[in-house]
Amino acid sequence: IAKKSQKKSGVGVSAGAFGSYDWLLGEGLSLRGAASIDTRTFKETEQSSLRFAASLKPAMTTEDGKLRVAAGPSFEAAVQGYENLSYTRTGVAGDVTAVLDQGLIFSGSASALYQNYDDHDLADGWRYAVDAALLKSLSASTSVGLNAGLLIENVKTDRLSHVDWTIGTSLSQEWQGGFITRLAPFIGQHSYDGKMVFVDAARRDWEYGISTQLSNRSLEAYGFSPVLNYSYTRQKSNDPFADYDSHDVFITLTRAF
Repeated sequence: IAKKSQKKSGVGVSAGAFGSYDWLLGEGLSLRGAASIDTRTFKETEQSSLRFAASLKPAMTTEDGKLRVAAGPSFEAAVQGYENLSYTRTGVAGDVTAVLDQGLIFSGSASALYQNYDDHDLADGWRYAVDAALLKSLSASTSVGLNAGLLIENVKTDRLSHVDWTIGTSLSQEWQGGFITRLAPFIGQHSYDGKMVFVDAARRDWEYGISTQLSNRSLEAYGFSPVLNYSYTRQKSNDPFADYDSHDVFITLTRAF
């Protein structure tokens, strides 16, 4: 297969919405229901998708508000227009937020979901994810962060089961004139259990890159705030077909109600 045939690129549009509601159950206790939906489509490709997610999490918050812990049932579904990869995922998910000393904020999440693909049952199985982030404000205009993530997919086929990890940092800065910049480099690895089809070895991918953002507090159109995003990702694998360089440029328009 030629290199040109491996390349995927295009121009696309995506849109979505997220909503949540908290029911107060008592002193420091609440129940949060949340749902999100998003869709994307790409010009002259079949990489279109529609995704839906919902969760219902009882939560406990300490009296001083510095610690919040929540956990409950979670559901995800996606209808994708390529490679028969439509799926549902059901299970439990939880998250924690803690305000620490010296301007530190810790946030983390974990989930255990069983995934079921419509026409790709070799990928059916359990999906476990853990993420953690630590954010520190150095000043009123500067903050730094450290984040890490672990993803485990234990599915029917060994060559599709994998363990992924990633570590990243971030630097956010607000400048004169209301401009805000953010730089976030990262590195990670994908380790697959089973041997590849044409090679007598398990697949290993190294991935690294950087994402950037540029916005301005004074820019607004009909209540929507634009953010310019650019990201670069490089993946190096012992499977030549999994090698790629990706440059992504997109503008997000968000509005909170």
